[in-house]
Amino acid sequence: LQVSQQLQQTNRLLETTNSSLRQQLHLTMTQLGKKEEDLQGSRREVAQSQEALQEKQRVCQTTQEQLQACQSEMDKTKEDLQSKEVQRMTLEQRLSSMHDTLKPLFTCPLGDSCCPMGWILNERSCFYISYTERSWGESQNYCQSLSSDLATFGDISYYLFTNQNSASKMLMQISPPGSFWINYSFAKRRQQAQGKRGTGYYSQSSSC
Repeated sequence: LQVSQQLQQTNRLLETTNSSLRQQLHLTMTQLGKKEEDLQGSRREVAQSQEALQEKQRVCQTTQEQLQACQSEMDKTKEDLQSKEVQRMTLEQRLSSMHDTLKPLFTCPLGDSCCPMGWILNERSCFYISYTERSWGESQNYCQSLSSDLATFGDISYYLFTNQNSASKMLMQISPPGSFWINYSFAKRRQQAQGKRGTGYYSQSSSC
């Protein structure tokens, strides 16, 4: 009887122990499950961080390639600029040399007014006097061959007879003196009238 009682007590003690162990086991399994979920969440976060890092690395690589391309383009631009600068300096030297060469061929009494050699500067205009006798039309063609035109004055009838025009004064001071064709309507009429009289075209010097 005593042994049976002891066995019953032992059984109750074992059941109590088993119940406690089962509870502890359940609690431990629950905690392990939560930790496993946390670990999986951490793994997902690590995976996302790795993907973000890889994307940043790709962006960084692309940026580096673009930077290298920009650097190469900048170096090429610098080389082009240096080449252009050399060309500019060369052209400036040639221009200066040409200016020195052509300077004796121009008369420049004023800083901003120059005329080719043989031309006369008058009131910022250049005049060329040809002593070869030609008709009015031939004189006009001759002046045009010089990239010019027959000299044109304002009211020629007033200026020639009153000597108030500096251009007419210039013509009167020319040595040797003479008469010159100008670009005026009565000059054409005079030429045509001479032609109608059968004497041929009237010939005299030209003023461009």
